[in-house]
Amino acid sequence: MNFDEHLNEKLKDEGFKKEWDKLQYEKEIINLFIEERNKQNITQEELTKRANLEDTTVLDIETGDVSPTIYDLNSMAMALGKKLVIELK
Repeated sequence: MNFDEHLNEKLKDEGFKKEWDKLQYEKEIINLFIEERNKQNITQEELTKRANLEDTTVLDIETGDVSPTIYDLNSMAMALGKKLVIELK
């Protein structure tokens, strides 16, 4: 069984699927920040300093080692000259 087959089998489990979907949204959000940071030619270290976050926060968020808090995301957005907007649909 390859990875895709295994994943498709696991996604049949409602609990697993729910957690998988939550992680997908988190990855999409993080990718938006990575793209904007790269667009502005800012390093992870520089964004961390501008956002006044702890030393490895941006690195840890971008690599998926930690889940970002709303505070982290808002601080990063402001440091990038953006506004964090959260919308329920």
